[in-house]
Order: sequence, then structure tokens, then C-alpha cells
Amino acid sequence: MESATETIKRIFGESSSPLGAEIAAETTRFRAVQKAVCPKPARTRLIAVANQKGGVGKTTTAVNLSAALAQFKSRVLLIDMDPQGNASTALGAPHASGQPSVYDVIEGRKTIAEVKRTCPDFDMLDVVPASIDLSGAELEVADLPNRNV
Repeated sequence: MESATETIKRIFGESSSPLGAEIAAETTRFRAVQKAVCPKPARTRLIAVANQKGGVGKTTTAVNLSAALAQFKSRVLLIDMDPQGNASTALGAPHASGQPSVYDVIEGRKTIAEVKRTCPDFDMLDVVPASIDLSGAELEVADLPNRNV
């Protein structure tokens, strides 16, 4: 197989091209990532991506971290707790109102096993989809006697 540097020389000639050098460097990094091995942890890990402020990249971080771990053959379950369901959308999990979602799990009507969907792009990645119904959950929880426990 031709190296990235050889490919660039073939395309751009012997003269050094800043664009060619950048493409060669990116290609070299990409190939290194493809060959990388991600060690599996000895035990299950729970990673929460949370911040009270909106627009800070919570969904982007959660989706990309989940996809990367799944690509390295780690079993991943992403639980989308945002009523907008953008993580569910990004990972191809249906989440329209009335469809089984994390809200049904919170309410005790369904189990995670019944609600989770496998991501069509990563067979090692399951998603518990959100739904707009989650927006009402806060009001319901606010009325519970032991809500702060």
C-alpha cells in the first residue's frame, strides 16, 4: 500500500505543497486511529454528560463518545434524557410521542430492555430514546413527597 507521503508526491509532484503536506499529515493520523486498539475496562463504566447550561455540547459529546466506544467494540448504552431527543435522532432511534421511551422506564411501565433500540450504524451501541413526554416528568416529580432523596 502506498504511504500518504507517496500519494501526495504522486498527486502534487516533488514540489512541497502546504495543502499536500496537510493532507498527508491528516491521512497519517487517520490511518493511525484506524489501527489503534482501545483497551476494554475490567468493569462496566458509567459516564454521565451533564451541564445545566444549554448549548455547551452535551449531546455532541455523548453521541460521539458513544459512537467511538462502540466502534472500538465496547458495548454502549446511551440513555437520552433530553425531551428534544437530539441524541436519539443522531443515532437513528425513533422517538416520537407515544413510542416507548425513557419516560416509560421512569414511570415503571417498561424496562430498559423493552425500550432500547440498536443504533443502525453501530451494532454495539444501544439507545434508550427520549420523548417530548419527558418535559412533563419534572412537574410530576415535583409533587412527590420524597423528591429530594
